[in-house]
Amino acid sequence: REQEAVRQITLDRERLDELEAETARLRKRVDADDAQVRAAAEMVSNAQLELEQKRQIKQRTQQQLAALEQAVAAYQLQQMAMQESQQKLERRWAELQQELSLSDALCEELLREYERRQQHVTELQVQHRSRQSAQQELTGRQDALRSKIADLREARSAGLARRSLLEDLEIRQEGLGLGVRELLHRARHSHEPPWNSIVGSVSDLLDVDLEYAGLIEVALGNRSQLIVLRQFQPLLDYLAKGTVVLTGRVGFVAIPDRIPNQPTPAHRLKQALVHLLPHGVSDLDLTDREGVVMRADRLISSEHGIQGLAAALLADTWVVQDLDVAVSLALELGPSVRFVTLQGELLDAHGVLQLGTVRSETSLLSRKSELRRIKHDLLRLEREVVTLEAEAAALQQQAEATDEQLTLQKQQLDAFGEELTDAMRTATIGRRGSLAAAAS
Repeated sequence: REQEAVRQITLDRERLDELEAETARLRKRVDADDAQVRAAAEMVSNAQLELEQKRQIKQRTQQQLAALEQAVAAYQLQQMAMQESQQKLERRWAELQQELSLSDALCEELLREYERRQQHVTELQVQHRSRQSAQQELTGRQDALRSKIADLREARSAGLARRSLLEDLEIRQEGLGLGVRELLHRARHSHEPPWNSIVGSVSDLLDVDLEYAGLIEVALGNRSQLIVLRQFQPLLDYLAKGTVVLTGRVGFVAIPDRIPNQPTPAHRLKQALVHLLPHGVSDLDLTDREGVVMRADRLISSEHGIQGLAAALLADTWVVQDLDVAVSLALELGPSVRFVTLQGELLDAHGVLQLGTVRSETSLLSRKSELRRIKHDLLRLEREVVTLEAEAAALQQQAEATDEQLTLQKQQLDAFGEELTDAMRTATIGRRGSLAAAAS
């Protein structure tokens, strides 16, 4: 439009120049005519008609000149208006350029904000996936804990059942002879001699680890049924009265009081009918011999304060690898030593070989050791169950917290998704508006 206006102005100027030239020519012509009129005043009468015509022509020319002057003035006004319009357009163009720059800057800022929010959404998605993985891991750990707790509870139930059975056998003193049970009952309820000199049965006083209980059971044999006394004399005095009535046979062994690592005084030994083993037997050391495990009494973990009881009963018995070793050593050492193999075979001092298994329920030491182990295991299982239940509760709380975090993150992701859509829509609309304004 501006170029068209400029072309129009140029044409008007050219036309104005032509009119001015025509006007100058006409003026010259008028001057020439005036000169002719003055020069030919005498010809006025003859040229009156021609003068009148010239005057008419002049009048028309003046009219045309006035019209041209009016047209020039109009064109000048139009040119001024067009110049003013052009200036307005230029100012508006500058404003639109500035608005376009601002719109571009706003679009760039919106795009940057969109990228920032997109990055935030990506980070939230990564955190969301990480928490989902953590939730799956927690679920797996919970399942594993539940399974482990169920296994422990099952093991605890089995242990409780086994403990109940063994405790019932202990209460009924299953495996002890009737006479032994009777005398132990008298010892518990009477403070009169000879009952007050009874310490207990061998099976009650000796403790051994469960893995060795079977070997010690074989090594002791009937010795596990013996009743342990501090001294024999009160029993001998009681027997001398001739009023003793016992149910079944009962064996006794007297173990005098002694200080650990010191020999028993001679006057105390005289009170014991069955003394500790002779030094020749108790001092025999086969530890370094091939195939020998150890002396049987050294497998005893506790004598319940009866020093020398284990040695009195088992110092003549050695645990060896197998029967070949037992036979070889028996032939070498003679009838003073007994041997028990790891397979449970017993070769006694008289060359008698005993084989076979012993029922654990009626094996006093094995039963007591197993009961002690079961009680220990039950305590451990109970602690483990409590610990695992606490851990399971903590995992449950952690899982619930993770669920809440996952829900919150899902809401944040949805909200940010809507914000991203709004931001992109706003940026697109702003960009289109700027481009449309610039185009118009």
